[in-house]
Amino acid sequence: MVKQSDSRAQPTASVGQESADADADKRPLEHDEQLPLALGPLAPLVDAMARARFSVRTKLLAGFLVVALLLLGMAIIGGVFING
Repeated sequence: MVKQSDSRAQPTASVGQESADADADKRPLEHDEQLPLALGPLAPLVDAMARARFSVRTKLLAGFLVVALLLLGMAIIGGVFING
């Protein structure tokens, strides 16, 4: 009788790789020195959003809503100034 292997078996990682992955979560985020200076003040905000324990879908939805609210605010302010 021939024993069939389970094709759903997960590959095992080496012990060194597991510890490297655990250490990667604890390291502070490094910023690329090639970024434009205008993005420097936004780095803490980007880091905070990256550390937030939400799904990527939730983060994208929040970003979309923030941009939509900013556009709506700009439209209202523009309408107020145009109508005087």
